[in-house]
Amino acid sequence: MELQDLLDLRNVNIGELENRFKNIAQLLFQEYHIKKGNEIYDFIEIEFYYYTKGHEDIITYPRSIDAGKWYFHPSGVDLSFHSDAESYGGILIKSIKHGDEIINGPLKSSWELFDAFDAFKMKSDEYPLIVHKEKTEKTILKRKRKITFNKDNDADKEKAKNRFKNDYSKFIDFLDAEYQFYVKK
Repeated sequence: MELQDLLDLRNVNIGELENRFKNIAQLLFQEYHIKKGNEIYDFIEIEFYYYTKGHEDIITYPRSIDAGKWYFHPSGVDLSFHSDAESYGGILIKSIKHGDEIINGPLKSSWELFDAFDAFKMKSDEYPLIVHKEKTEKTILKRKRKITFNKDNDADKEKAKNRFKNDYSKFIDFLDAEYQFYVKK
């Protein structure tokens, strides 16, 4: 199955989501990179976000977009899953590597990939594309996503309760999900 096909989660059983995330991460780290003109960027760190019935990860930004599209939001840029009003999400690009340089952080990564486009004529070498590369074996690690929130801090709890209202418990349920995948920098 091709990477873009794996980004359509509509027929994936909820119990299989974490395995699908792992499979996609392996492909991104070992068989794909981002090419922009002659420049190559390797994936270093990514985070998965997905909301659907039975997997209500409410911190996910809602969207309506086809699988495999770039989706911009206040935290950076995602490679989107097939998304509609009921099921949506994507893979946040957290860190990338360009030659020996590490671009660390989701906003810095999106600025690196999506800056300086011609305003009058679309040029193919200005647009970043995810493309196949020669397969490389890498040790892929996972951990909890880096969401700034302290369960023991009253101010953080109050802010989250105000933002998520009746869904606060769903927010808490996904805080410890190990949906960040990375390779050693």
